[in-house]
Amino acid sequence: MNKQTSLPDFKSLFKLGSSLLFVSLLTACGGGSGGTSSAQTDSKTTVNPSPQPSPDLEVKPNPKPSIEYTKINGTLYTFGDIFNQGNAKIEAKCLNNTGFKTSTVTDIYGDWAGEIDKSQLPCKIKAETKNDVYYSYITKADEKLKINPLTSILIIHATKKLPEDWYASADQLSIQDVEQANNAVKNELKLKQYKLDDELNLLNSNYYDLLESLKESVNKSLSFNGYNGLVPLIKEGKISAIPYAPEDYVRLKINYSACSGVAYQGNTKLVTHCTETLMPDFVSRKLVQKNKSICEIQKQGEDLSIKSDQYEYKVKLNGQALDKITDGYATMNTLLLAEGNQRMEILFQYDLLVGAAAYQVDSAGKMIGVINCN
Repeated sequence: MNKQTSLPDFKSLFKLGSSLLFVSLLTACGGGSGGTSSAQTDSKTTVNPSPQPSPDLEVKPNPKPSIEYTKINGTLYTFGDIFNQGNAKIEAKCLNNTGFKTSTVTDIYGDWAGEIDKSQLPCKIKAETKNDVYYSYITKADEKLKINPLTSILIIHATKKLPEDWYASADQLSIQDVEQANNAVKNELKLKQYKLDDELNLLNSNYYDLLESLKESVNKSLSFNGYNGLVPLIKEGKISAIPYAPEDYVRLKINYSACSGVAYQGNTKLVTHCTETLMPDFVSRKLVQKNKSICEIQKQGEDLSIKSDQYEYKVKLNGQALDKITDGYATMNTLLLAEGNQRMEILFQYDLLVGAAAYQVDSAGKMIGVINCN
């Protein structure tokens, strides 16, 4: 009996075929439970994701440096109406074109205060009133700054520029520049008989009385038109244009008993042979000629002189017949003096000096070289 061959079980074949197919697929894809070849390993590239920055390592912009503000303050004095000193605009121009932290104006007394960056000193300062503009300069925060015509004159003399041009420029003043200009202006003020201390610093000292005197002289000067007329003269180097201090208007107290004789010119009575005790010594520069030249009139002892332009005349009040004065009229009196060919006439009103004249008489009796002061 032939041995009967058994047929394979279908289910087993299906399971075996499925397993082989699955293994071949894994091998083709590089999978499987076994290890992979070195060639497969070398050809494979692994892509790593881009690293994300840590929030703690982000670069932040540097913070702006903090500004240390400091207060500066001062006082404005004008040559105009006193009410112009109030509500005047104060500006500062410091290094790097910095200025006041907030807008700054004066109070009714001319006082002001503002804050600036302390590291940006020195600063140019400008004060603008309704009618005028004045300038000054500050180097230290602890100084109480003055702004007035004299501080402007100091700056003009130091820079040889109009103050508005200096303010608009990038130019600064050195300590030496300030000191030299301060001394030059002080010396001229002393020469013009203003009263001031030797230690006076025009930028920060107190000198109200000096400003009052200068204001009177500047506003009354016939040589220029007020402060604004003086500025260009200073810029041209003519510091001598600063006018003389106003005179003390104390009456000269004429002593008519110093004259021992009597004479008449028509109906006018004169006392003659007057001596030096007729009036006290004095110096006057308040009178000017029509050409605006100052007349310097001086009495020292028995000597009396008048000087203006290129002319100078000197006579003596020493008890001679030609030393005479009208005899105490209520409002106006004239002193008449002669010395050789020189003549002098001085006019007083209520004992105040209001006019003078001096001249020479030539051989024909003609007046020459006339000085006429009013």
